[in-house]
Amino acid sequence: MPERVDLDLLLRNLVDYAIFMLDPGGRVLSWNPGAERIKGYSAERIAGRHFSVFYPPEDAAAGRPGQALAAAAAEGRFEDEGWRVREDGTRF
Repeated sequence: MPERVDLDLLLRNLVDYAIFMLDPGGRVLSWNPGAERIKGYSAERIAGRHFSVFYPPEDAAAGRPGQALAAAAAEGRFEDEGWRVREDGTRF
């Protein structure tokens, strides 16, 4: 019988993927080391902030973060490709 995988341990060791959880209003609740590596924010600096900080100003002004939240609420998930912004302001 296989051993039970510890989800917290798994998430803490995934550094190639940004995995984080938002509250229904779009504020960051959890943050893994991969998210810190990719987006530049430490968990302490991003916790409680709105995820719209990851969007370029023109996308935020166009309402893309709100559209993403609405799609996630309707579908139970959301996936998108586009420019995002790191803490230092660089785009990826």
